[in-house]
Amino acid sequence: IIDLRGQGCTGSDWTDCVATTNTTNGTIVNPVKSGRINTRLGTSIKYGRVEVVAKLPTGDWLWPAIWMLPKDNVYGAWPRSGEIDIAESRGNAPGYAQGGNNVVSSTLHFGPDANHNGWWRNNVKRQALHTTYAADYNTFGVEWSEKYIFTYINTRLLQVMYTHFDEPFFKYGNFPQADANGTRLENPWKHTKGNTAP
Repeated sequence: IIDLRGQGCTGSDWTDCVATTNTTNGTIVNPVKSGRINTRLGTSIKYGRVEVVAKLPTGDWLWPAIWMLPKDNVYGAWPRSGEIDIAESRGNAPGYAQGGNNVVSSTLHFGPDANHNGWWRNNVKRQALHTTYAADYNTFGVEWSEKYIFTYINTRLLQVMYTHFDEPFFKYGNFPQADANGTRLENPWKHTKGNTAP
C-alpha cells in the first residue's frame, strides 16, 4: 500500500493519493514516483523567460516533461488555449528507437480540437553530445515575446524549438476547412489581435 495523504497529496479524490498492489486481480503499483508543480494560483506570465533546472530521470517508460499550461482556458479546452512544452524526454537508454534520455523535444500544442493539434508544425528534438540529460542537471528554458518563442538547453544559444509569429496560428497550423465527418472547423482565435494567440 502506498498512502500519500499524510505527505500532503493534493489529489482531488482520495483514490488519487492511495494505491494498493493486488496480484490476484492484476493491480500493480508501478515502482515510479511522479511529481507536479502547479503555479496556477501563484504565478502566470504572458511573455518573458522561464528556466527550470532539472536532472531528468532514468528508467524505461518514464516520460519527464516540463510544460506550461494556460491559467485560464480563454479559447476553450485543450489544445485551443495552447500548451508550451519546454522539454519532454524519455527515461529509456540512449539506444531506444524513438530517442532515450539523450534526446529532448520541445513543441507548442494548439488547434481547434484534440483531433486537430498543430504540434507537428514545430516539434523539434535535440540530442545531447556524448552524454544524457539524466547524467547531470541542465537548465531547460523558454523565451517568449510578442514576436517569437523559443526553447533552449543550458544557454539561449543552444535552441531546441524556435517559432516566429509571422502568421495567425490557424493558418500556421495548416488545419483543414472541415473535420473528417464534414463538420466545419472554426478558428478559435479569429477575434484576437496579432499572431500570438493562443
